[in-house]
Amino acid sequence: RLCSIECQMFSLPTTTITLTAANYFQQGLEAQERQDYDTAIANYSQAIKIDPAYAMAFNNRGAAYYNNGQYDRAIQDFNQALIQDPALAMALTNRGIAYYNIGQNNRALQDSNHAIKLDPARAMAFNTRGRAYYNTGQTDPAIEDYNQAIKLDPAYADAFNNRGLAYYNKGQTDRAIQDYNQALAIDPAL
Repeated sequence: RLCSIECQMFSLPTTTITLTAANYFQQGLEAQERQDYDTAIANYSQAIKIDPAYAMAFNNRGAAYYNNGQYDRAIQDFNQALIQDPALAMALTNRGIAYYNIGQNNRALQDSNHAIKLDPARAMAFNTRGRAYYNTGQTDPAIEDYNQAIKLDPAYADAFNNRGLAYYNKGQTDRAIQDYNQALAIDPAL
């Protein structure tokens, strides 16, 4: 199962040229919600063509590429989003997730750390950092991050599942089963 990726769900246009870009952006969101990622990419690309500084369009197109399994292109778009808006914690979190999925745990840790500094309420960044810690054999820091992700978002099924895996790895089977059950209660498709 792939990690979740975040998308900006609404963007308020500020100028006439941005209004047109915002229309394509909205069409991209609608396509992404239907899991029609190719159409989403096409619409975000049009928004970017009209407004090359549209950081959220780069972020969301990166998310669509990610969901299509095109991690390198996703990372390129997250990079562009961060060039346009270096404080965009969502793009840092998303890039960290993409790095994690291609096995670049150190980069995932760096991006997650930076995202958490920018937005300490970002549960997904804690979960991603926890996964990177876990993959590098750092089970206790991973559990701490999963705990924080769950504290920030008590309905975060992936964080419960990941913490369960970490507990299982530590031989704490009862705690692992509790977390797996909680994850399934939140998201039966997990």
